[in-house]
Amino acid sequence: MKRGMTRRDFIRVSGLTGLITSASVSGLSCPGFPVSDSNASAEFFEITYGPSGKKLRGGLWYNPDFSGERPLIISSHGFGASAVDLSSLHNSLANDGYIILASDYRDFINLSSSEELRNSHDYKEIENNFGSLENYVNYVLFTQQEGKKESLINLHIDVLNSLFFDTINKIKAVPGYEDIDNFLDFYILLNRSFMCGVKNERVISILGEAMYGTRVNDTSTLADFSLGDNFTGNNPDGVNIIDEMSHGKININPESIGGLGYSLGGGTMLQLIGAGDIPEREITYKDPRFEGIPMVLIAPTSGPSYYENFPGIRNDILWMGGDEDNLIKGIARTQPLTNGSKETIFFWNSGHLAFSDTICSRVGSLIVNNSPLTEQLWGNCESYESIVQDKNKYASLFFKRSLGKEKQTELIDEAESNPNVRFATDLPIDEAEFEEAFPGYKL
Repeated sequence: MKRGMTRRDFIRVSGLTGLITSASVSGLSCPGFPVSDSNASAEFFEITYGPSGKKLRGGLWYNPDFSGERPLIISSHGFGASAVDLSSLHNSLANDGYIILASDYRDFINLSSSEELRNSHDYKEIENNFGSLENYVNYVLFTQQEGKKESLINLHIDVLNSLFFDTINKIKAVPGYEDIDNFLDFYILLNRSFMCGVKNERVISILGEAMYGTRVNDTSTLADFSLGDNFTGNNPDGVNIIDEMSHGKININPESIGGLGYSLGGGTMLQLIGAGDIPEREITYKDPRFEGIPMVLIAPTSGPSYYENFPGIRNDILWMGGDEDNLIKGIARTQPLTNGSKETIFFWNSGHLAFSDTICSRVGSLIVNNSPLTEQLWGNCESYESIVQDKNKYASLFFKRSLGKEKQTELIDEAESNPNVRFATDLPIDEAEFEEAFPGYKL
């Protein structure tokens, strides 16, 4: 295991949102980028495992002033971002005594491996205009304009078709989906699936493998290396990276574990607790170590998932989102079906990007706010400063109650009195009530 990576090296080799990295050659000196604070420590690592030498990168957040056994939070970032994308929340939780471990997924590691693709005119133009392929696909993939092809302009269709060629062809072979002929068709279908709006089992399994297969394996592998387990078969020697990195100074309570996910990272957490399983096809991403643990899911993709699985989810979950993010439709469709606690908080005037520390750094928000189409599709960072402390506070209150000994019940009461919160409940979301509160989001 390679540990002690510098933060700058970690950002250079990781999947951190390239939109920000390309704008700031100084990496973590990017103004407003809260990787760590004066109390919490942030350390980065690289694990090499398996006969083929697979690599898993990530970050560890903790406050060295705490002692004794501590709870562990496993964090999952959004598509194309990196382990540091929720740093302000990681710092906040670390200062409450938690250990936070976050994978750095390589969402694009295999998508652009074709030499012919990388040498194409379209590919080079994308790199010139967007900084990287990651930025470009992020730009078009998580739109709020469900079903509106006209909102996707200047797309380099040949590149996108090449990236998702295998997935598109598999979907085309499913009866009733023969018209999924190119990336635009695929994109609209995928966007609908993120809101749990696709019910065909075969299509769910194809999309699930494309979006979550590697992520789920990486997260379970990270759990192995953080607990000294070998659930995935990737840690036969029982290595414990937390013990190695801290030289035995950090002790994890294996009975006190929580999950945290943002955007596709929230969807990854749902897959780990069975949302996408299809037993009839022997498809499962479930990791039993995540069953029943408390989770905070921030603007999560709720699919591609299988509706029938949600009643079997008994985790206590705090759902958070922005009222201008179409993905809250997926929360409203699936939250009532789960059988754990169902606390839900939606913030006023907030889109999908408002929860990202990297995008909403001073450099990142400047870029977003000067890109009208990005703002139209993803929202902007104007509400970031007003909601970041509330988001962190609510996550902390939730974990203190769920993982600690505190019996407080103030979470939703506090949210209901907060002028930054538009909608808050600890009850199953009622469809009629939701559509009245959000008339543009018909379920």
